[in-house]
Amino acid sequence: MKMAKPSIMTAGIDTSKAKLDIAVHGGSAVFCVANDEAGWKEASVKLKRAGVGRIGIEATGGYERGVTRHLQSAGFTVVVMQPMQVKAFAKLHLKRAKTDRIDALLIAACAHVLDAGNKLPPDPRFDALADHLTFIEQVEEDILRMRTRLEHIYDKRLRRIAEAEIKRLTKRCDDERERLLAAVRQHADLAARFDLVESVPSIGARTALCIVIRMPELGQVSREEIAALAGLAPFVQQSGKHTGEAHIGGGRSRVRRALYIAALPGAFRWSPELTALYKRLIARGKSHKCALTACARKLLIYANTVVERGTPWQTNMLQKSIST
Repeated sequence: MKMAKPSIMTAGIDTSKAKLDIAVHGGSAVFCVANDEAGWKEASVKLKRAGVGRIGIEATGGYERGVTRHLQSAGFTVVVMQPMQVKAFAKLHLKRAKTDRIDALLIAACAHVLDAGNKLPPDPRFDALADHLTFIEQVEEDILRMRTRLEHIYDKRLRRIAEAEIKRLTKRCDDERERLLAAVRQHADLAARFDLVESVPSIGARTALCIVIRMPELGQVSREEIAALAGLAPFVQQSGKHTGEAHIGGGRSRVRRALYIAALPGAFRWSPELTALYKRLIARGKSHKCALTACARKLLIYANTVVERGTPWQTNMLQKSIST
């Protein structure tokens, strides 16, 4: 693990819906502000006064986004860390007590030693696009629940109500997806990226939208990195004489789900490359789930490659560089 420059004063923020607990590394300053615009401004002033240049904050399902963007615009370097990173850091230092103040100090200490590497600077355009996409996906989940409920409704009047609700929600999904695609096409670079991803066989508009919006790193990282970001990279389990099965883990679940949905018909109908890969893995004794995961990973690698090269899908061009 690379070490951060010790000359940079670091702070940590423990985020909740209502408040932010903030601590400067070393405990020279610990304070709490509201998690709203007024609180972000107060935090920015106090952190600058303390000489802080680098801030660590734990991802908390979106509650950290507002303060993160505010501090970045104020000139701070903000490192958004995964909860497992902070938890592992606490275990490393045998820290078992847990309060918001202690968590803020832990995050500050973790950010002090953790190097953000060459992570891409945040692109605020993706915030609104991702929120819009999440709304559409949640409505789709509502439709699935309503269809399941419909299987156990026998009263004709109630069935008509449920069917009308499914029809209404389906139209809402279609309309919102068209609006989202129009919003993506307002940006020339995102529109070009979308067209490149959609050129890959078995990746349709819905999956392409998800990949473009939820994977801003597309085309700028390696095939191994892009697979790991989506949670599709296999991790080997080996210790001494024991060698276990490789398993995937973590990553962006909504991207992974979209890729599975595209990989299933792709492996059986639309993509000769995925069909060959699926059959080869099944012949080697791999399970359906394992083979489908490999196909989903391959689709993401194809998408990453076409965006990296800036040219649409061409089978002959890709065979050499991304063969299994």
